[in-house]
Amino acid sequence: MNKKYFFVLLISIIMIIFLNTITEAEVKQGYSENGYWSYYIEIDNKTNEKEFYFTVVDDINIGKDPNKAGVKSLTIVKQPGDVTDLMVMWSEDIKSSNMLCPVTWRFDLDEKKTANWHLPLENTFFYPAAFNDKVFLEDFLIEMLNSIQLTIEVNTYNKNNDMAVFVVEGLGELILPYLNDLGLEELRPVIKEMQD
Repeated sequence: MNKKYFFVLLISIIMIIFLNTITEAEVKQGYSENGYWSYYIEIDNKTNEKEFYFTVVDDINIGKDPNKAGVKSLTIVKQPGDVTDLMVMWSEDIKSSNMLCPVTWRFDLDEKKTANWHLPLENTFFYPAAFNDKVFLEDFLIEMLNSIQLTIEVNTYNKNNDMAVFVVEGLGELILPYLNDLGLEELRPVIKEMQD
């Protein structure tokens, strides 16, 4: 056989081995079958650590990239070593007092609720001030799982009661396979009951 052929074969084998060693993460991404949720899951092949992002954009921006200007989004996020959290990205700077901002929300046509949520140094996203309080997050997610839409209102520097509506149906079946990884196993009976 030709020396050139063996050289090309050897280089190809070395490249395949090299590419397999540098591929450190497996990525899964896509959209829910029911609803408007997108998901991004990254699994580190060496440590088996997982990162999760389940995101829905506001109803006037359905189908748009959640990172685009003017798009409001709601994300359930879990990074390695952290607790699962809920994060809301807003399209404008939010008014705050001592890194807290009053947030009003309601599921479907239920009664409105208001509480202070944490606002980091970047004034365009916020999350529940009780973000370490797993009970609050679970209760919030249970309400979300049993709802079609979530309405959120905040005060921005340009507008009081700036509002966004998120169509949240379809979350249950999307997160069901990952409940253990998310530390939200308590939601399994709620999701199973919804599916029956």
